[in-house]
Amino acid sequence: MKDTSAPKAKYVFTSPYQRRQLKSSLLICPDVTAPCALVLSSNKKNAFRENESEFMSFVRYMCETVRFDLMEGDFLNQIRDLRPNLFNIPKDPN
Repeated sequence: MKDTSAPKAKYVFTSPYQRRQLKSSLLICPDVTAPCALVLSSNKKNAFRENESEFMSFVRYMCETVRFDLMEGDFLNQIRDLRPNLFNIPKDPN
């Protein structure tokens, strides 16, 4: 989200403080089969430009590091064993 305060964004803030601080956000899922995401936030609008190759290369590196820690380091399975309720997918009521 380039501008979290834009009406089209429909971003939901948890507090007035967060509304003042969070101006743009980037969310990346390292593995769509796992319930995890890397979230980058900034106090400036338009802080993250997806067309900046150096920046996106760094973001992909961070994402791969997170994915490695979660999957290869077995962290995700450890959490799954400790808190299985976090991984239950609610059934669609329809």
